[in-house]
Amino acid sequence: MEHPAVSRVKSRIKRIRAQWIVPISTSPFLDGEIVSDGESIVDLRTTPSGRSERDDILDYGDAILMPAFVNVHTHVDYTVMRGLLEDLPFFPWVRGMVELKERLTEEDWIWSARLGIAEALSAGVGTIGDCSSTGAALQAALESKIRGIVYQEVFGIDPSLNIATALEDVENLILEQQRKCNGTNVTAGISPHSPYTCNQRMLEGVSKLREKLKIPLCIHAAESPGESQLIREGRGVIAEMFSRRRIPWTAEGVSPVAYLEKRGIIGEKTLLVHAVQMEASDVAIMSENRCSLAHCPKSNAKLCNGRAPMELVGAFTESPGIPVGIGTDSMASNNRMDMFEEMRFALLLMRAFRRDCTAHDTRKVLEMATIGGAKALGMEALTGSLEIGKKADLTVVNARSLSMTPCHDPLSALVHAASSSDVLATFVNGEALFLDGEIRGMEMERAIQKVKEIAIKLKG
Repeated sequence: MEHPAVSRVKSRIKRIRAQWIVPISTSPFLDGEIVSDGESIVDLRTTPSGRSERDDILDYGDAILMPAFVNVHTHVDYTVMRGLLEDLPFFPWVRGMVELKERLTEEDWIWSARLGIAEALSAGVGTIGDCSSTGAALQAALESKIRGIVYQEVFGIDPSLNIATALEDVENLILEQQRKCNGTNVTAGISPHSPYTCNQRMLEGVSKLREKLKIPLCIHAAESPGESQLIREGRGVIAEMFSRRRIPWTAEGVSPVAYLEKRGIIGEKTLLVHAVQMEASDVAIMSENRCSLAHCPKSNAKLCNGRAPMELVGAFTESPGIPVGIGTDSMASNNRMDMFEEMRFALLLMRAFRRDCTAHDTRKVLEMATIGGAKALGMEALTGSLEIGKKADLTVVNARSLSMTPCHDPLSALVHAASSSDVLATFVNGEALFLDGEIRGMEMERAIQKVKEIAIKLKG
């Protein structure tokens, strides 16, 4: 049975109030409300203090109302793999992922993706940039009404692969995905997985397909030392694996970003994920090509790949050189889809490295998790900040919890004190997709039980 509060909000309550309003595009203000036409924001304004009991107003009282988070890099398909591949360096972790994936059925992937989307919504995420090879993420995203781009992953390193046939199959698949996405909150994109899982001909073919279909592109790149060694020098752990599998490779003596630029992959609608092995010349290439970046600090650290040099990108400056958003990556490499935690880690990591608090403040990292992510996905006209004309994509954060009391400054509280468990509601297009512990249209207990059963199979 659907929660009565969800039914009431489905009638398109047009006024939502809270003690704090954090628009992102302007300074926070006290005792305010968001007014919508049921889908888009038509006004932001202050209100008289004191709670309202009117039926046409949702008044959260001692809470923070902010834009829904934009999580620019996820793999919701992999939610079922949470905690299975722990304490491993990057390449053994990748091999473990490949082995686990072979044990799952199509239905398994769908239940895993559903639970991942539910976790996103319950954590205040209204928009995702997801990479999926199975199609499960697209189905789960469409079911949930979350906003985002689902990038169809493409692999092709085997020299015996017929590239033309493979690309034809991918094109037909994406055309079908576009038909499914028509009129929804979801956009279909393409993701050649990485420079070491797609050969040069596959990368060049994907680049042409991207231009033909006019779709966004995402790629994992400059992620690990092994990848950089392979491309620059033809040595390292990935090169050794290629040798064993008789996969030909010629080192080009350039960075992964420069290598991808030669193949036409770096472009205006390219989202480059990780960028740990990056230098100033790579930033210049990305800037010239109007590329954007997904910063995944916890995943990078957990898999021992290191720290992305955000100071080169200018992510914490007033005018960053390229759009930068924050991503949690998959539950197999991060364990939690908690954007509060991700912001906190990103900021403190920079402060520890630079030893400079003034250059890396809470406001900038909160922008990266909202409007920065929207810009990185090309969705800044729709979401990422609370502004008149944008969609009513909202997150309500409890300011009454023990860790949030007292709340002197909502920006500081959101970055340094809040967690996903403090989220009270997530709205997309003015509709409550998460409210009072429930996900719209999803049997949460059934999804949890299904994923537990699949996890037992994976461990067996």
